[in-house]
Amino acid sequence: INPEIERMCETPIHVNYKVIPEADILITNSDNPYNEFFNNLPQVKKKVLLKLSHNPRFKKLEEDSLKLKWDVILTSSQWLKDVTENPLPNWNHPSHPAKRIGWYHYGHEAFDKVPTSRSYNTINVPDKNGKIVVGFLAHQHPSKGTKESLDALIALKAKYKDQLIVVAIGEWPEFQTIKPNWIQYAFNLNRKALANCFAQLDIFISSSYTEGLGRLSLEAMSSSVTVVMSATNAEFAKDGENCLVVPVKDTNALAAAIE
Repeated sequence: INPEIERMCETPIHVNYKVIPEADILITNSDNPYNEFFNNLPQVKKKVLLKLSHNPRFKKLEEDSLKLKWDVILTSSQWLKDVTENPLPNWNHPSHPAKRIGWYHYGHEAFDKVPTSRSYNTINVPDKNGKIVVGFLAHQHPSKGTKESLDALIALKAKYKDQLIVVAIGEWPEFQTIKPNWIQYAFNLNRKALANCFAQLDIFISSSYTEGLGRLSLEAMSSSVTVVMSATNAEFAKDGENCLVVPVKDTNALAAAIE
């Protein structure tokens, strides 16, 4: 349990999943390895599956969860509702009716920025005038697109040199030792620090191959940051309206959109 989330809760958190009291409703996430156990609890009246992803990385867990019987399946996006009700060709699970409830943005107030309320005070930008600050996700899993972001930014850094300030955001310890020295690393930020970091970016890049929702891109938009993202069917992403969308794995298109 993330201690920060625990502090936000007004009711106690019991971390032993094997000891669940009598309950009217149990809500569990679709990639939870204990869903079969939860599904069979006799002391729970209604069992709800909260489907926040449909991710190849968690395919086995999510398929196993969708093979169980639930009273209700809730999703965070229309796309997730569609793939729950109409399984994709390479997914092996029965069709389930699902209800789209949208996405709960916890800690939203910290990310709620307009351009006039943004500040530049923790990222190392000695002289902001004429410089552009670009952020991207540093993640060890290839499908998150860190390599594509890096390749595009390396090409742009060679062209724009000191005019371009680059910040990586992530929880990948080894990235600190393999990144180019001109990339600042905002490592393992809590929610408040992440919001503060976003408030100092001009552009945020998401190069992920698959993204059921794209939370970081939404948080960047909320912080008045321009977003460049890969085409992952995130329903909020409207190319040319609230972001620029480029084909997945297309480094040249990504660099052109950033430029």
